[in-house]
Amino acid sequence: MARRRRKNRKILKIVLFLVLLVAAGVICFLVWQSYFSGENNNVEESVEIEQEEEVKRDNGVEDEKKAIEESQDEEVVEKEKVVQYEGENPNKQEELTGVVTYAGVNDGVLMVRVNIDQYISGGRCNLVLRQNGVDVYGASAEIIASVATSTCDGFEVPVSNIGVGDFEIVINLNANGKTGVIRGGVNI
Repeated sequence: MARRRRKNRKILKIVLFLVLLVAAGVICFLVWQSYFSGENNNVEESVEIEQEEEVKRDNGVEDEKKAIEESQDEEVVEKEKVVQYEGENPNKQEELTGVVTYAGVNDGVLMVRVNIDQYISGGRCNLVLRQNGVDVYGASAEIIASVATSTCDGFEVPVSNIGVGDFEIVINLNANGKTGVIRGGVNI
């Protein structure tokens, strides 16, 4: 009996191996078939697409030729000129204008930067810092011309000179016989 069980186990192992081998073969066949059958479909589709594109190109060339011939027959119509810059030219204003572009504290120094709307090739910016209506600090800087606008050379005020709190920034501009005032604020 012991020999029969061993023989049965041996046969069972061989049958199981064959079943696994057949299953692996079937799976490989299905994967192989699906991979290559999908590629053939893509090849057929791409051939059809290429043929359609050639037809479109041929039609497109003919259409372009017709359009060119028609446009030559028609009168040339000029487009209206586009005005890029509408509004007043700030350089022609009677008063200088601008804006405080930056006012903040960096490493214990209040930095104030100003942009002037007009192109000015010289002049002065006079900074006044006011707290509660009282002038606390004053400084002056040169006006520096940029490409289309101008700027003040910049103001750097040590915070130890002015203290802390809310300050009104008033910058009086004077250049080429024109004046202007730029206002802003900062909290230190």
